[in-house]
Amino acid sequence: MSRRKFDLKGQLSDQKTKIESPKRLEEHNPYLIKFIEEREFDKIKESTIKEDVLRLRIFLSFCDDIGKIPETMDYHEFKRFFVYLEKKRGCTHQTLVRYYNLLKVFYRLFKFTAFNEFNNECIERKTFSKKSKTRSYDDVNNEIMDKVLDEILDGNSATKNRDGLMMLVLWETGCRRSEVIHIKYNDFDFKTGQIRLTDTKNGEDRYVVVSKKTTNLIREYSSENILKGPENFIFQSEKGKLGKQVKPGHLSEVFRRAIDNLISKGEIEAGKRYVLHSLRHGRAVALLDEGTSVEIVKEILGHSDVKTTMIYAHAKERTKKMLPDIRKKLDQR
Repeated sequence: MSRRKFDLKGQLSDQKTKIESPKRLEEHNPYLIKFIEEREFDKIKESTIKEDVLRLRIFLSFCDDIGKIPETMDYHEFKRFFVYLEKKRGCTHQTLVRYYNLLKVFYRLFKFTAFNEFNNECIERKTFSKKSKTRSYDDVNNEIMDKVLDEILDGNSATKNRDGLMMLVLWETGCRRSEVIHIKYNDFDFKTGQIRLTDTKNGEDRYVVVSKKTTNLIREYSSENILKGPENFIFQSEKGKLGKQVKPGHLSEVFRRAIDNLISKGEIEAGKRYVLHSLRHGRAVALLDEGTSVEIVKEILGHSDVKTTMIYAHAKERTKKMLPDIRKKLDQR
């Protein structure tokens, strides 16, 4: 099948894209079925449940590999599981904490006691407590963003155009990764460029807007999707089930790879720390620098408390940029 490749600079060309047939669904697992039912009853967001189920499948698979079921796991086998996650799967401390919290919920819901000993030991040793605060990340500006987009689009990934366009939406709106991933056709106004965000952190819908150019790019790109009904995702995965949403970790990996390549080329200062969230941070700082009120920025970013927005207002990078103006005012006195 032929699918046109989209260039964020406004050009279209032909590209052969292989669309895999949907994977065969797994047989229903009673642990997964009950877990999903319980989490839905607790009114947990669908996207959160999906991410938890993916992790739970890894745990259940590990249990199966060592010939155990969740309720018969013991202290040493839980230790083996977390060593496996770190050494074999390369999980970060933050990801290990998510698995730990997931298993606490899982064992509580099922009323299994097998996790108690391991949990108590972890609390005693503070194994999964917050690590000492790491250095804050740097905010992205227009210059850095242009370099990141060029790096992505100059690559050889089959999804580079989709990925680049998603990065552009993240940059222009200051949205969270999960919010962009869940944008559907009926959420996007192709005339005004307004986007309704439904998968928000506080559970309340909010609206953001993209530029005319980006609106046109999304219109052109999304017109090439096979599934484009009101409830279909605009940004669709090209692997596995047709029309499926892009995995959250994919965007973070694409951004990290682009930054690493730019640093190795000497195009970005090696001492800087850029992560995907730097796009949201950079948009907040830019809006504040342009004179947008803190209250408006709060609504755009979807913060429930203005104190969170004030963190961006007092960001070190922003303060440094303001110092010359402050000095001028002092000299004029």
